[in-house]
Amino acid sequence: MVISRLCSSEAKPQPSTSDPAEKKKTIYLPKTSFVNHVKTSERGLLDQQLATAGGLTSLYEWQCQQEDRQEVYVLFPWFFNEILTIFIVYYSFELLDGPPYANGVVHTGHAINKILKDFIVKSRIALGYRVRFRPGWDCHGLPIELKITKSVQGKSPLEIRALARQVANEAVGKQMNSFKRWGVSAAWSEPYLTMDASYVSEQLRLFAKMVEKNVIYRAFKPVYWSPSSRTALAESELEYNDKHTSQAVYFRFKV
Repeated sequence: MVISRLCSSEAKPQPSTSDPAEKKKTIYLPKTSFVNHVKTSERGLLDQQLATAGGLTSLYEWQCQQEDRQEVYVLFPWFFNEILTIFIVYYSFELLDGPPYANGVVHTGHAINKILKDFIVKSRIALGYRVRFRPGWDCHGLPIELKITKSVQGKSPLEIRALARQVANEAVGKQMNSFKRWGVSAAWSEPYLTMDASYVSEQLRLFAKMVEKNVIYRAFKPVYWSPSSRTALAESELEYNDKHTSQAVYFRFKV
């Protein structure tokens, strides 16, 4: 059997659509109400709305107020040498926040740190634990000192400390607002700052105990010193070579 197809020379080809908008109408794509592009000025408000709508801002306070989470424990009766022994296991979880420096706005490193910790907090809450996560900030150290160096000429030590405290407080406020915008669950109403009088006094008490136990001693040790910063330098600051070329070997293989 021979099948032939006849083509009429009088048939006119359909005009091609060159408009991209017209071509999109021919493709079935799901529609979403999610905003694809957000202006920088509107990004903070959108983050806050998402955190509020998802209950992220009130989750931490909610789990702290649950009575069944405040003293959740399980009794395990066990006979040991014919004596009834009861083991009590408390389902509480406390996460220590290694504090960031209070010397500027947040960056990618802050996001990685706080979001990973938030994974832990929220997962423990979902498992029924009563979680305590108290955020903190490191308000001492060279970063803040270097930031105010240009504006402390001729000022007294007390004035320099007041200026450093002001810079630290401003940075804490900015960083805390960013963390809240990200929906991080924590005890934001009671953060700890290393410049707080209570924190400093507790450090002095611990240092005094170490002196009483003879674990603190005075001896000579050569250290690297920065005349411009008037402080000791870590060895990592001296060993770091910004012109270093990596000697690592990169290769690929089939998976």
